[in-house]
Amino acid sequence: MALATTISRPCTRCGQPVEAVLHQSYVIEDDASLQTILGNRFHLLDCAGCGERRAFEADFLVVDRPRNL
Repeated sequence: MALATTISRPCTRCGQPVEAVLHQSYVIEDDASLQTILGNRFHLLDCAGCGERRAFEADFLVVDRPRNL
């Protein structure tokens, strides 16, 4: 089971509040979830106001279920 929380941070460009999902843990169950990790397609802030998209850093636990890691 993955653990995640919705957070709100101000956009660095326009200052508008932006909601994002902060993962405390992430479970790799198949190739699609592995590609999400490898492609850095999580921990992103997407501002609807100005279109700014940026990643944010946070520590999280990765569970590789098929490999029991």
